[in-house]
Amino acid sequence: MSKKGKIKLDIGTRSFYMDGVKQSGGYIQEETKAVNGILRNISGKAAEIFQFSGRIAPSDSVFALLPSVRSFLEIRDGVYLVGMHTGGLALYDSHTHKLIKYNTREEGSRKLYNDQVSNIVKDREGRIWIGTFGGGFCRFDEEKGIMEWLTAVEGLSDDNINSIIPGDDGKLWISTGNGISAYDPESRQFTNY
Repeated sequence: MSKKGKIKLDIGTRSFYMDGVKQSGGYIQEETKAVNGILRNISGKAAEIFQFSGRIAPSDSVFALLPSVRSFLEIRDGVYLVGMHTGGLALYDSHTHKLIKYNTREEGSRKLYNDQVSNIVKDREGRIWIGTFGGGFCRFDEEKGIMEWLTAVEGLSDDNINSIIPGDDGKLWISTGNGISAYDPESRQFTNY
């Protein structure tokens, strides 16, 4: 479902407007000019999550149950990866209403190194990358789960990921707590700045 329109944020009153209409019960969850800036609107038991690109997640009660959503990515029609501030990662299929959680308490391909997910991106090859604050970042596959972890041990400048931006050069440009790292998924090499 796509929703186009102008979003106006009034920081002073902590309100936001869609196409000039004040949205009640909403608040700014995260404001950023990066890939995953989102706005969360909760009213009653339903919640809508607006991404600044204009794409929205469904008005589904499951989104009201997920704590502190920081980022999300629609990986295919109606299937979302949702990153939370302290709740880890969730894969949600809005067609079947199936929810799979990934966090530090899980084992194997559902285990995160840190439950603070900072952002979720897809590179030009279609690979999905999950950044965490304190656990580096990982590659995610819908069928296989978490496939590989990349941390300071592998050459990342710091395990605190602020943002990941896929570059036109095929590299992932990663803002960390200790500078910028460029990661080449093909050669599996880091360059730190």
